[in-house]
Amino acid sequence: MKNLKTGDRVNLERALTLSTRLGGHLVQGHVDCVGIVEGVKKQSNTYLIDIRISKEFEKFTVLHGSVAINGVSLTIARKSGVIITVSLIPYTLENTSLKFLRRGSAVNIETDIVGKYLYQFFKNQKTYDNLSE
Repeated sequence: MKNLKTGDRVNLERALTLSTRLGGHLVQGHVDCVGIVEGVKKQSNTYLIDIRISKEFEKFTVLHGSVAINGVSLTIARKSGVIITVSLIPYTLENTSLKFLRRGSAVNIETDIVGKYLYQFFKNQKTYDNLSE
């Protein structure tokens, strides 16, 4: 992200090996688009973060699906058009740079890889169906 400076905190996680047990979301480490934090609200012991994403990538987000924000894989708690909401539990807040997000913060977004594959499959299927007519 062009806003980063030397010394800024980033989120790094070791990659899985093919023999590693999968216990979360599939994240590749790509950036699909940049989102803007629209709001941060404390609710009980969690924080709800509303993020506006690019219209182009909205189709790859689903309620309770996965999304990576600045490299941290999270679950979409709410969705309304191009606004997605993620919930940060205390562990995530303490162990990631997401605790520094504020309204107006720019964040790197990686949408769900399974959603992208399904979208591409059905888009191609439609094309193939039209060719056979």
